[in-house]
Amino acid sequence: MDFNHGKGVKVAVLDTGVDLDHPDLKTAIIGTRDFTGDGVEDKNGHGTHCAGVIGARLNDVVLSEWRQNQSSW
Repeated sequence: MDFNHGKGVKVAVLDTGVDLDHPDLKTAIIGTRDFTGDGVEDKNGHGTHCAGVIGARLNDVVLSEWRQNQSSW
């Protein structure tokens, strides 16, 4: 079976924000918007986790390895 792994697909995630420096996500994020006035940087990890499920790369990097003191949901 031939998979494209989502190539060319655009998805919006409305959540707690996103870790803009996460190695799996920093090249996948094409835009951000703040609907709360608190900024787009994720302060609790939930939005980053959700975005990571959608935009993960096949590189064996996971959230818990990237941010040692931050829990993965």
